[in-house]
Amino acid sequence: MLKTKADLRVLVRPVVTFAVPKRDGDIRGTPADISRAKTLMGWEPAVDWEAAVSRTVSWFSERLAVDSIVAAS
Repeated sequence: MLKTKADLRVLVRPVVTFAVPKRDGDIRGTPADISRAKTLMGWEPAVDWEAAVSRTVSWFSERLAVDSIVAAS
């Protein structure tokens, strides 16, 4: 998940974002926090946020490209 609109810079094409009304069941926030893992286990992320998002986008882009080629044949 991208943290901010600024994180969208890792995408290879422009992205248009827009707000829509909230729906029942939407997640309004998250209690996710890695500080406890850091404190109790000394854990640190192996990849920084920007690199992780970039890798994720690349992974999906490669698979979507392959899926498009397969679907077209």
